[in-house]
Amino acid sequence: MKDSIVTIDLTSGKVTREAYTEIPGGRVLSSKLLYERLDPSVHPFDEDNIMVIAPGSLAGTTAPNCNRMSIGSKSPLTGGIKESNIGGRIPEILAKQGIRALVLEGRAERPSLVRITNDEISVEEAEDLWTTTNYELYPELYKKFGAKIGVLAIGVAGEEKMLSASISGNDLEGNPSRHAGRGGLGAVMGSKNLKAIVVDGNNLKMREPHDPTSFRKESVELSKRILKSSEVFTKYGNLFLVGFIGKLGGLPINNYRPLSRPESINLSGEKVSEVLKLRGGTMGHRCSTGCIVRCSNVVHDRDGNYLTSGFEYESSVMLGTNLGLFELDEVAPMERFCDDFGLDTIEVGAALATITEAGLAEFGDPVSYNKLLEEIKNLTPLGRLLGAGAAVTGKAFGVSRVATAKNQSLAAYDPRALKGTGVTYATSPMGGDHTAGNCLPGSSKVDVFAKDGQVEESLRTQTIVTSIDMVACIYIGKSDENIRSLARMLSSFYNKEFSEKDFLEFGKETLRIEYLFNVAAGISPGSNDLPGFFRKELGLKGHTFDIDREELENIFERKP
Repeated sequence: MKDSIVTIDLTSGKVTREAYTEIPGGRVLSSKLLYERLDPSVHPFDEDNIMVIAPGSLAGTTAPNCNRMSIGSKSPLTGGIKESNIGGRIPEILAKQGIRALVLEGRAERPSLVRITNDEISVEEAEDLWTTTNYELYPELYKKFGAKIGVLAIGVAGEEKMLSASISGNDLEGNPSRHAGRGGLGAVMGSKNLKAIVVDGNNLKMREPHDPTSFRKESVELSKRILKSSEVFTKYGNLFLVGFIGKLGGLPINNYRPLSRPESINLSGEKVSEVLKLRGGTMGHRCSTGCIVRCSNVVHDRDGNYLTSGFEYESSVMLGTNLGLFELDEVAPMERFCDDFGLDTIEVGAALATITEAGLAEFGDPVSYNKLLEEIKNLTPLGRLLGAGAAVTGKAFGVSRVATAKNQSLAAYDPRALKGTGVTYATSPMGGDHTAGNCLPGSSKVDVFAKDGQVEESLRTQTIVTSIDMVACIYIGKSDENIRSLARMLSSFYNKEFSEKDFLEFGKETLRIEYLFNVAAGISPGSNDLPGFFRKELGLKGHTFDIDREELENIFERKP
């Protein structure tokens, strides 16, 4: 199949294709199309807002950890440009269908789904599927369209246009546990009356490189390096970060208070793996074909029943330690609820922590949090506020201790201990997002606790990560050798001269246009900061977030 950009007008059902033979995919392509085709002033729920779904440049190939996909739109949570990344089945299947980007315009008159087969693309009515949760929806889709489909779908949260609504995707076992969680893009999908996108995965061929020998050689070398650097992920998933970040004093506890709780280790990969040995489940689970890092985990309950394969570090911390909860059986069911209802676990965790500040829950009390999740499930006014995220919850209840940047909650890394990550939270066009440029020990070129050099380090990391988002999962690592391998693989696949410098230039240019989009949307550089308590209150290791505000405002005037 020839590569193309496919545009679907959901209002009329019209489908258009345009040939696309360029290298960029993923976030680089989604942000480019948003910048070119979308008025930044549009309301996120207006039918003129568009969504761009772009598989990575090497999705559907044998390249390791490259079956990833970016979903982009104007975010109802941040009010700016947004990219949310997802693995699972659908990036590979969509790429094998020859679709380099799927652009969704307009709004369907009634609840609908988009169906993509080898022969045609259609918009079909789906009123019978509306109001279903994800774990109700997916079996119905398999019954109707067969087991070998890739799915993107929204739960009830997306239908109700909750600002923290996610877009779910099926994992390799068919469960709806892969999520494009950040930025509320599930709510944009809901505003378009689009319940699901279903892509036929039958009889599809692997995408073949122009130069198979060179491509295979670089792919093998890259795989060797990834396997060597990711042994701990394979053994413990990314839950190993619980102990690692805890030792740095960067583990959020009780809404980012400077506390040390030894019980946190109960949520670590080491401890969780011991539990799963007794009740089933898997540490080091693949989220997509070709994944050799295997950072996710399949968690079972006490009775050995499946709960989720999305139990990862950020979810376990924001729904766990940040709420004063330290037991797997307290936290995993909350993750399952978010999977099912279609919510970003990070944002929900932050919203629950925020409302605890208002006295409507108690840190360490799982009963109080489960009652609040019932409010969300029952669509009560309080539940809708929580579903709108931490920033809205804080404003509604007069809470000042709200851990957000550009209205999006921070993730599970305290910016007082990891200052480069704090700079990324504050400055990324994506809002408070660790995946935009997490500056961890081992990959950071400066001391993570130091004040000096953090703006430059964050900008360097944001540039690399944005470029990697064009092609692969960020867990492959940001080393110079890996970047060179990706550049060479892209060159041999597309038969175009493509250097390491070219690779990084795409990251620089993408950050530039995302920044310009946000400025046009009314998000000024003056918003590049973190909540005041991170500057005033000493962290666990005695540090504050003390990066000069002027440096944060001017970050995109620097050269990475």
